[in-house]
Amino acid sequence: MTSAETYKDLMTSIRVTIAAGLSDDQRYPTKRPIGKHEVEIGIAGAPQLAVGLKEKPYDEVYKSLLDAQAFHLKMVDGALIQMLYTFKRNKIASHRLAFFPCPNLHSYDVAPELYDDDQLFGDIVTERLVRFPLRFDFSSSLSEYVEIEHPMCHLTLGQYKNCRIPVSGPLTPTRFMAFLIRHFYYPSNSKAHFSKRASGLGFLASISEKEQMLTHVKV
Repeated sequence: MTSAETYKDLMTSIRVTIAAGLSDDQRYPTKRPIGKHEVEIGIAGAPQLAVGLKEKPYDEVYKSLLDAQAFHLKMVDGALIQMLYTFKRNKIASHRLAFFPCPNLHSYDVAPELYDDDQLFGDIVTERLVRFPLRFDFSSSLSEYVEIEHPMCHLTLGQYKNCRIPVSGPLTPTRFMAFLIRHFYYPSNSKAHFSKRASGLGFLASISEKEQMLTHVKV
């Protein structure tokens, strides 16, 4: 996929999420040059994003991102979603696709009927749920790549520094959203139709043969 196709795919992902009734707020993507032959797909208003990687308690990280409006989508249960891409010579150079659940709200998956009725109840915390962020990172930079130790594309759970689960290749916005909706918003999976939309264009695989011998995620 080119930068233009990815931008269009991201816009479609946002619109489908809104139409499914899952978005409480949204910031549309921007597409701008950042260097010679380089393009960045970011968030309107260019909010501060680095806070999501700092060593802070998760509730502080979440609040900082929310206050900065550093998200493309704020879901009905408060979760924040970022989909950031860079392209060089119209080929994907990197992406950061992040999901930050709200630390103070019930999961939509546990009680969808309450959200469907607009009955938000952020003051009640269910003890059996552990909310943690997840991130799909990709970088084509050979200076960052270390086979197995730092795969070009990997999944990080809970912001653990050395959690880099190999992923077969970069994810498009619709494939990322299909993953999130199916696993965290399943009652609305049929309304969003992301799985069907995610079967189109994509990116080339980046995983090595040795990394495929490990437990990994196949896109």
